Amino acid sequence: MSFGNHNALWLLALVPALVLFLVWAFRARRRALEEFIAPALGVRLTASVNRAARRWKAVLLVAVVLFAALALARPQWGFEWREVKRRGVDVFVVLDVSKSMLAEDVRPNRLTQAKFAVEDLLGKLQGDRVGLIAFAGSVFVQCPLTVDYEAFRMTLRDVSPNSIPRGGTAIGQSLQVALKSFEAGESGDRAIVLITDGEDTEDDPLPAAEAVAKQGVRVYAIGIGTSDGELIPVREQDRPMEFLKDREGQVVKSRLNEEALKQIALKTGGIYVRSAAGDFGIETIYEKGIAQLQRAEHEARLQKRYLERYQWPLGIALALLVIEMFVTERRRILNHRDTEVTERKRSLVVLTLCSLCLCGSISFGANETWPRIYNDGVTAYRSNDFVAAATAFEQATASADRELQARAFYNAGNAYYRQGEAAEPVGPQAALPAFQKSLKGYESALALAPADEDAKFNRDLVKKKIEELEQQQEQQQQQKNQQQQDEKKQEQQSPEQKSQPDQQQSEQKPEQQAEQSQQPQERSGGQSQTNQLDKTQARALLDNLREDERVWNFFPELQQRAGEDKEPEKDW
Repeated sequence: MSFGNHNALWLLALVPALVLFLVWAFRARRRALEEFIAPALGVRLTASVNRAARRWKAVLLVAVVLFAALALARPQWGFEWREVKRRGVDVFVVLDVSKSMLAEDVRPNRLTQAKFAVEDLLGKLQGDRVGLIAFAGSVFVQCPLTVDYEAFRMTLRDVSPNSIPRGGTAIGQSLQVALKSFEAGESGDRAIVLITDGEDTEDDPLPAAEAVAKQGVRVYAIGIGTSDGELIPVREQDRPMEFLKDREGQVVKSRLNEEALKQIALKTGGIYVRSAAGDFGIETIYEKGIAQLQRAEHEARLQKRYLERYQWPLGIALALLVIEMFVTERRRILNHRDTEVTERKRSLVVLTLCSLCLCGSISFGANETWPRIYNDGVTAYRSNDFVAAATAFEQATASADRELQARAFYNAGNAYYRQGEAAEPVGPQAALPAFQKSLKGYESALALAPADEDAKFNRDLVKKKIEELEQQQEQQQQQKNQQQQDEKKQEQQSPEQKSQPDQQQSEQKPEQQAEQSQQPQERSGGQSQTNQLDKTQARALLDNLREDERVWNFFPELQQRAGEDKEPEKDW
């Protein structure tokens, strides 16, 4: 078992203090009673006092305080694994710790004021990795990139001019070390916060700034000090304060070199800020620089989250408090009216406490239920059960936690998108509703978290998908309308198409009769006359058919439409 609020455990000290107070109060009451009245009379006057009930009330009161303190400490047991993805930028704080930073033109001195400013920067970073590099004549990585801000803060407080044995100021070398300390392959932006007085006594920092700019890293420089300069005090134990001197015995005066810092910031696309009294420049650096950088999504990790169990001691404390109120210290007979009033008061107290318990349990149940439903959706999504995943994510959007709400809307959009992909082979009409729900999910996620780049990308992708499907749907509808029009035209042309076979039959019959008339005259004369008559009629019919053929050829598109069903005969 662990506790989520260890500071509240100090409240447990109230329990023995309360016990001692109650023991003292009981004894003081007894002594006061003995001094006030005679023992014989005291027995008669205190006959209605229920001493056992009084002791039980004290025990219940102590137990209420004990369990209330435990509830405030938030006991936790049992846990669940949750996938946590970190989004942020990588920031290296490059801090000058040379002796020139001990100058007191900025109170209490430059280095102390710089440490205060870096701690203020930590309060603004949320999920960003931060590292610390201290430099003087040489450079040393004091703290690699980390999200453990407390460890970074401890390292920062320990930094001093004694951390770097070699004196001087090597700005260029510190930039090179910071560039090498960034992890390769990171997709997000990276930044260096350089805090120094700008006096470089070791090398030229501009070539290093150009190398940093080529890697896409921005340098945000903060110049600390004054252009007039200030003497550097040296304080040692058992010796009076002196000022730093060079090898020739001359007093060293440290001045702010703004020009070099401006050029470094300009070459890398960063910002230069000069610190002033009351405004060190960290807020300007963060708001106009670091906050505008692109956050990259780093590796997802499974995080163990302990389950809150504070409702159990809280419920016990409330129950004991109710019981304590029902325990009476005196034995007396109440009249009907007093009994009725007392019962009403007790009922009111019970209802109030029950309402508080119910609200607390509902709130606790809601806080525990929504993450569980969200995790059920994640499990269903990984199992390719996108329908169940979408349902679970939609339910999780009712959570009061805005971060959980945004994630639930985002994942619901993903689940609906997968449903749309599965339904896309059936047709646009089956896939469009799922893609439209997916678009609503991403838009809702962006309403809660406007800086979510993944939600923006997916929203634009779904919009393009919906436009493509709507175009396909329009094309299919146009094809369907065109097909219906063609069918109507065919129905209108059907009488002419039906007349064509009759004409062909009428053509074939005279020709057959004409062929029969050309055979040898082996039949009777009556037959010869009949054949001759049939031949004359056949020629007349053929002339009529040729006239009809010219009319038919006058409508080529009708001929083409008829030819789709049967090719016209051309053997005559």
